[in-house]
Amino acid sequence: IAQHLVTLDHQVNLWSKFDHEVDLLRTAKTHPFIEDLSLDKKIQLTSNLEEAIDRAEYIVIAIPSHFVRDLFIELKNVNFKYKGEDLLFNNLNLTLDFNNYQSIAITGKSGTGKSTLINLISGIFELNNGEILFENFNFKNKTENELSSFRLQNIGFIFQEDNLLEGFNVKENILSLLAAKGENINIDLEQHQLIKNLGLKNYLLKDFNNLSKGERQRVSIARTLITNPKYVLADEPTSNLDNKNSEIVFEELLNSTKLSKSKLLLISHDKDIYEKCDLVINLQDIK
Repeated sequence: IAQHLVTLDHQVNLWSKFDHEVDLLRTAKTHPFIEDLSLDKKIQLTSNLEEAIDRAEYIVIAIPSHFVRDLFIELKNVNFKYKGEDLLFNNLNLTLDFNNYQSIAITGKSGTGKSTLINLISGIFELNNGEILFENFNFKNKTENELSSFRLQNIGFIFQEDNLLEGFNVKENILSLLAAKGENINIDLEQHQLIKNLGLKNYLLKDFNNLSKGERQRVSIARTLITNPKYVLADEPTSNLDNKNSEIVFEELLNSTKLSKSKLLLISHDKDIYEKCDLVINLQDIK
């Protein structure tokens, strides 16, 4: 019990059991078993228990209760079908716990609903039935304005297509989301670590039409991550790239989300890509 409790601060999903574990330790100190030990063993065990209790009580005090599962996306009894088609999701239940993972990948065969799922998770598609909780934000009965505001403030998107703005150069495209959020756009992008990491420092004044597909996708990644979104939802972000550029661009995406402390939810069918994530979920296994 003592060893378990000392390492419990790494198990955020078990936080609800913490107080119970502490009580167990306190009880263990007076257990009759201890009285039957030799003096040396009694002193050693009691010392270990006291150390564990001190550590546990410090954690309970230092970490507020709302920290439990504060980074999660949960789908409850989700039903969804396209008009005129059979149910794609029937009572789907899924919890994506980002407390212990920085990146989670969802994979599966074509037609299993991977892209549909990410559109449901972001509130772009409306459920037929069920609930989706984005942390403490429930999509149910929310207006489109409420959903749009939530997405703008919390979620960054990266799609198969780069969706860059025509008539704007690379710098203007990167700053466009910041402008949409009403945030400061007076940023020295040439010195920005994200821009350096993505290799875009010398491309800022170029027309994006003169860039390769890989370079355009880097601009798309920069535009999303410059806003420091809490979550990044990436739907097949490398599917339009060749194998070499796919690996390069995804490594940059993964490293950049870590740098910005964003959580990454990836949709991909490419094993070489999705296996780089901390956790992989096959949609076919949970439907």
